[in-house]
Amino acid sequence: MGRRMRTFFSEQPVRFITTTFTDWKEILTSEAYFNIICDSLNFVSEKYQVDIICYVLMPNHIHLVCVFSNPTKVSDYMRDFKKFTSAEIQRRLIADGRNDFLEQFRIGENKYKIWKARFDDYAIRDVKSVQTKINYIHQNPVRKGLVTWPDEYVYSSASFYTLKQQGRIKVTHFVEALGYQSTYGYGHFR
Repeated sequence: MGRRMRTFFSEQPVRFITTTFTDWKEILTSEAYFNIICDSLNFVSEKYQVDIICYVLMPNHIHLVCVFSNPTKVSDYMRDFKKFTSAEIQRRLIADGRNDFLEQFRIGENKYKIWKARFDDYAIRDVKSVQTKINYIHQNPVRKGLVTWPDEYVYSSASFYTLKQQGRIKVTHFVEALGYQSTYGYGHFR
């Protein structure tokens, strides 16, 4: 699977990943669709030994900051995630009677392109950049007018950082994932 504008720092374990649905269509419109994404991210993260340190699931795209035990597996991780979620989203759209919406993704006989083929993948090399990405990601629903405060948005890791509440996707605090427990405290990102 291709990656747009990717850095070739395969040795860098911390990655900022963005992927979007085809034509920026808003697929994540109900809990059932969000659950497909959450369950798949939890599964592939365990399979590839990836710590998710930050995420937001927007109706038409997702952002992740992950720590990979094997950074060369980023493409495999995203391939497995997209392949499974594409099939599950197609099934869900059919079950919900949203065939007209599904037709907008048709690329051939019984073939649909739910996700854009590529994803953005940037290596992050310092703690300050991690904190900047966390803030950016958590502010996404606020910028889009979905909530007033980041921790009000259910499909993000913001409440993990502000309220210490684990959400639907397992999150590892960045100080723990990066081994900075003795240097950095658990701060609020509001």
